[in-house]
Amino acid sequence: MVHTKSELQVYGNFINWLQRLSTQYYPRSKLILFYHGKGGFIPQMLIRALQAYNLLNPFCQLVKCFVNNNLMAQQLLRFEGGDYMSLNNLSRIYCGPKPPGYEFISVASNRAKTIYAVVVELIDVECNPCSKLDSVLDILQPHAESVAYHLSEMAPIELRARLHSLRPLLSSQFTIAQRMRFFKYRALLAESNFDLETLKVTWQYGGVAGLTAAMERTLNLSKARERQLVKFLHNYFMQNILVSAGNERDTVTNSTRRALP
Repeated sequence: MVHTKSELQVYGNFINWLQRLSTQYYPRSKLILFYHGKGGFIPQMLIRALQAYNLLNPFCQLVKCFVNNNLMAQQLLRFEGGDYMSLNNLSRIYCGPKPPGYEFISVASNRAKTIYAVVVELIDVECNPCSKLDSVLDILQPHAESVAYHLSEMAPIELRARLHSLRPLLSSQFTIAQRMRFFKYRALLAESNFDLETLKVTWQYGGVAGLTAAMERTLNLSKARERQLVKFLHNYFMQNILVSAGNERDTVTNSTRRALP
C-alpha cells in the first residue's frame, strides 16, 4: 500500500478506519490498540508518523491507549525465560497450534488476529467468565499506555537529537564570544522543537523576517536577545548555506571547463 499511495494517504486512511470502527462499534468510548513488542517502539513509531502529518489530534480523539500484550502476559502470568516471549510462542501456548500452511509472520492480518486472540485468552485467565466491559477495562487499566505517556518517553530522545543537530552552530567560524552567547540559546531552541534543518528551511523561505516571526511565536525572549539570536542564525546560514552552494557551482563549472576541448 505504501508503494501505491503517499504516506499521508496511508495514515489518513488509517485514521478513517479507526473512525469507522469507533462509530460502528464503540460510539461512546475510545478505542484501545493492542501491540506486541519490546518496549514502546511500535506505538512511538506510529506517533512520530502521525505527528509529521498533523494527524495526532484526530488519533487521540479516537484512541484511549495502547496495551503491549507481551508486558501484559509477563505481568499477569509471570512467565519465565526472560522479559520477552514471541507472539508465535504465546499463541501456541494460549491459543493452541495453528493449522498446516498458516502464514503467521508474513500476513499482517493474521498477526493482528493473533494479538487479539492472545489478549482475549489473557483476560479470560485473569477473570473467567468476563462478560462485562467494565471488568475488561479494569484488567487492562494497569497495562494501559496513553499517548501522553509515549510522548513523554520520546521527548528526551528527540530533545537530544535536536541538541545534537544544533552543534554545527557552536563550531562555526564565529568568534568564541559569539559562540558563547549562542550556547545559552541552544537548549532553548531545542526545547522549543527547533532543530538545524527547521531553522534552515525557515531562513531559506522567510529570511530574517521568517526567523524573527518564528522566534516571536515560540521563544519568550526580550527584543534585544531575539534580534541577537536572529542575527546570529542569519549570519551562520549566510556563511554556510550560500558558501556551500557557491562551492558546488564552482565545482560544476570547473568540471565543465575540464571537459571542454
